[in-house]
Amino acid sequence: MLNKLFHDGIEGDMWILLRNIYQDLSLKVKWNNETSESINILQGVRQGAKLSSLLYKQYNNNILNAISTCNLGAKLGNIHVGSPTCADDIALLGEQSDIQAMLGIIEFHTKRDIVEITPDKSEIMCVSKGSKQQSQSYNFNGKEIKRVEKLKHLETLEHFLLHCLSLSDVRQRYMDKLFKLLREIERGGTTNVINNELLLKIILDCSALDIMSNQPIDKLLDIERKTQDLCYQLHMKRTQLLCDIK
Repeated sequence: MLNKLFHDGIEGDMWILLRNIYQDLSLKVKWNNETSESINILQGVRQGAKLSSLLYKQYNNNILNAISTCNLGAKLGNIHVGSPTCADDIALLGEQSDIQAMLGIIEFHTKRDIVEITPDKSEIMCVSKGSKQQSQSYNFNGKEIKRVEKLKHLETLEHFLLHCLSLSDVRQRYMDKLFKLLREIERGGTTNVINNELLLKIILDCSALDIMSNQPIDKLLDIERKTQDLCYQLHMKRTQLLCDIK
């Protein structure tokens, strides 16, 4: 980490200060009123320290920048959204060939930075109906990644977009606009979006749906603008509610 900071332009007194913070670092673990022996910390960032949320990005940002530079993964228009990240958790979104290439980039950078990622804690979910994609396997560090039908974080996203009661007033207002547009589009009325799974796909990427395959690009762009408005307004409402709690 200190080597990365130096190459990113952190020099002089600031670099020495950070080195002193992490030099000869140790910790003890307290459990059931008992304390372990001192353990020397030779790698990683300090747990709970204010600087840690910035310092761990010395590892993550290399991966994210490499994926973006290689033009891999999903896009919304010309915006790259192939690797959304929360802290040190990264989700990879993209076509079959992109996903394996993105996994290769992560494997390269983690080995170079001596960072360990456990394939057993990673999961793959395929949203394509094609049999070839459904049977495709993905490997990381020589191990096949487990396939699942549902992802925990996707359920959280579905709750935010479709179910959270605290956001119902904003959601209803912008959903009405989306449904009105869908009624005007051939084969795109509300009868086709009653199912939550289908509605979620329309919000996230309407171009991937069979029911939208014959629609002109201007209609798809209209839907995209409506869904972007929905997501943005839900985000703003949620941010306001969190600020009120604080």
